[in-house]
Amino acid sequence: KETAHFMTRLNFGNLGSSMEVPKDCKILTGQMEINKGYMSQLKERLSLLITGQVIFKSDLEPEDIENYFDFLHVVGQVFCPKKLMPVIQSKGNITGQIFSYSDHAKILIGKLKLDEHFLKSLDENTSLFITGKLEMLDEIDLELFDKKVKNIQIVGKGITREEYAEIFNRKLENRTACKIE
Repeated sequence: KETAHFMTRLNFGNLGSSMEVPKDCKILTGQMEINKGYMSQLKERLSLLITGQVIFKSDLEPEDIENYFDFLHVVGQVFCPKKLMPVIQSKGNITGQIFSYSDHAKILIGKLKLDEHFLKSLDENTSLFITGKLEMLDEIDLELFDKKVKNIQIVGKGITREEYAEIFNRKLENRTACKIE
């Protein structure tokens, strides 16, 4: 607010929008992961403007968002557990997409090759949330897959063998942000 009057003196070409942010607002670009450990290190309430991806981890509670954020604006994608969706939508200003995942999902970013080794590393009934690309092309034990994978959410692309399509589609939760090949 202290410098808002200077905006009229600036000559902008092709300015799409502007916004007022608090004086102590931290501006970040890229990918940010916010978890309980990050929040516990904060010495004061936080004002953030983030351009990029923000991942809120499932160890957070709605009170953490309420208690630690004065201002939250995201231009980009937000990924959060379902339990945080209401408080993030009410507390934050999201310009972009917001995706919720199962509260205790295993979050994987980038390219995931779902094979026997990966399946064996999972606990039973694991929920998977993948942003990026999931490849299920290697030969796998379908009983093991059925036992280990509770459900799959993909923001991006999923590629599977034709013989796995039926079980893959049964496990797939959200098809709106996912392209299947």
